[in-house]
Amino acid sequence: MTGWKDQKSLDGFVKSDVHRQAIRQGYAAMTKASFARAIVKKTDVPLPRKKALEILKKAGRGFM
Repeated sequence: MTGWKDQKSLDGFVKSDVHRQAIRQGYAAMTKASFARAIVKKTDVPLPRKKALEILKKAGRGFM
């Protein structure tokens, strides 16, 4: 699970060399990952596991 201040921050990371390297090294694990986006209050971070799983379920994503 990751958290980002805003879309611009996330986009900057996705375009970075650090992200490209992480994808190359962790590709096998990423093929089994589930993704969903949610906007939450800063005061609610970090999310409890139960809440994160609810977000995945609501988005139609399973947890592997």
